[in-house]
Amino acid sequence: MRLNGEISDIDEEDEEREADVNSIGVAFPLPQKLAYKDWILRTIDETWNLFHKKFTALWDKHKDGSGEAHRPAIYNNPQLQLLVKQKFMKDLFHDTLGFGAAKMIRSKG
Repeated sequence: MRLNGEISDIDEEDEEREADVNSIGVAFPLPQKLAYKDWILRTIDETWNLFHKKFTALWDKHKDGSGEAHRPAIYNNPQLQLLVKQKFMKDLFHDTLGFGAAKMIRSKG
């Protein structure tokens, strides 16, 4: 098992106990739970920030493309275009968190 870059050995009893709880459940001491929580939050933050940076760069690069959903003729103001992009990214982030949470909940069962 890997927690915060370190490998821990788990005996069979611990493996059985771990199967009864989620990956940061009661089977682990508090310092390991906190380290795992920090790692998860940091990973989410880094992943989203990298995706956001690349996605919005591509959005800006292809903003006048033929497949553009937010046509310049309708959204003809740069401030309005920025608001639309920000709202889209915010909604996408919320949807992503919801999907991830649902996957985590389903995997516990």
